[in-house]
Amino acid sequence: MLLLLNPDSPTPLFDQIYGFFKQAIIDGTLKFNTQLPSIRQLAKSLEVSNNTVIAAYQQLTDEGYLMNVPRKGLFVANLDTQEVNPQKKGQEPPQFTPQKTEKPRADYAFNLNQAGIDEHHFPIKAWRKCINWALDKPFLQYGVYFGEPVLKKALASYLFKSRGVKTQPEQIVIGAGTIQLMSLLATLFKNKMPEKSSKQVAFEEPGYQASRQVWLDYGYQVQPVAVDPLEGIRLDALEPLHPDLVYLTPSHHFPLGGIMPVAHRLQILQWAKERNCYLIEDDYDSEFRFRGKPIPALQALDTHERVIYAGTFSKAFLPSLRLAYLVLPPHLLPHLEALQHLGQSTSVNMQRAMAIFMEEGYWDKHLRKMRKVYKHKFEQALTSIQQIMGDKVTVTTQASGLSLLIKVHTDLSEETLVQKAREADIWMKGKSDAWLVPDNLPQYPHIAFGFGATPIDQIATVVEKLYQVWFEDHSA
Repeated sequence: MLLLLNPDSPTPLFDQIYGFFKQAIIDGTLKFNTQLPSIRQLAKSLEVSNNTVIAAYQQLTDEGYLMNVPRKGLFVANLDTQEVNPQKKGQEPPQFTPQKTEKPRADYAFNLNQAGIDEHHFPIKAWRKCINWALDKPFLQYGVYFGEPVLKKALASYLFKSRGVKTQPEQIVIGAGTIQLMSLLATLFKNKMPEKSSKQVAFEEPGYQASRQVWLDYGYQVQPVAVDPLEGIRLDALEPLHPDLVYLTPSHHFPLGGIMPVAHRLQILQWAKERNCYLIEDDYDSEFRFRGKPIPALQALDTHERVIYAGTFSKAFLPSLRLAYLVLPPHLLPHLEALQHLGQSTSVNMQRAMAIFMEEGYWDKHLRKMRKVYKHKFEQALTSIQQIMGDKVTVTTQASGLSLLIKVHTDLSEETLVQKAREADIWMKGKSDAWLVPDNLPQYPHIAFGFGATPIDQIATVVEKLYQVWFEDHSA
């Protein structure tokens, strides 16, 4: 066995020594318990420094190829070389065949994702300016648990003005998206409030599948509760249950689109007070209502600290920012302090940039502009679907949010409709996963038509393509 070093190689000398002995051990040339030359012997024979050999031997020892026997030297460790190198000499290693993966959403010609935003009107110059301002004095250390005070202060002011939400900055929790914050809440109620022993969460049926799955993953019993398409969760269906929490989307029901009237909100709040139950209000896209004035948030009507308010910047601003927030009732804050070990989930500097964006007036300006943009897109999408598809579909809408829900009157399955759309280079998603109980699924497929990311002059074209692949090709 001859070890030759190449001083002209870009590979360091110690790495050449390390690689030589490693391969010899793996392929069985050096057997278990074989003693290696001493550091001084090997250095002399290779005409290198002792430190070069020490570095190579140390790496081999750290990785478990060598064992150091005191006062005796270095020996080859007991390795199962069949496990390390199972191929026989001359045998080709097994070929990896990657599984066929679905084309990324961004590669489709048309993106009808219901959470997609309009990229063409994003205020990139203002946002870049705010990031640069935030980095003038970059925060290089860890930030404050559960959110930077400067962003909490800006949020508290905005939420009161826009949604009537009553909160002090200290009640706000910043996190990396709604799902991460639901994980935080699930931990808070499960581990830090032992008096809440039943661990039951009521969810709208249909409802937001991703949040629902979080509570299931944390071991909660999820109770599906029927909803009225226009008014939201049904109180008569909720009455017999005894949940610890109820998850609601009262300002724009997900996915049916209904807006809970004020009278119904007051009834739900009274019910929660009597049952000592918490209401999680997911106000995910309340910034965009295209008819009339926004209805006050459920939290704004709460006088007994029963509502946990959840909001996000993903729909109104930037999904990739991964920035969302909770407003907790004051009496829950001591329980939150015990969860600081979960760490900080959102960039300090991005939080500071967002606070500057709000304080400098860019946020309000952006919302005013995007309400007009999305209103025009909403009207174009609704008109195109009604004119092109006619009575072959039913559109569910309350003139809010960034998507329409289409009930397709067909004998085709949801999976087939989605597949046909994607074959036509249109990304869209069915909503069957919004129903927890399979027996509750509606007769006809429901498909989300997100118009936020689609240029307004392409909306009619997309609808025509869908009509062709769903109805004309099918009838042929």
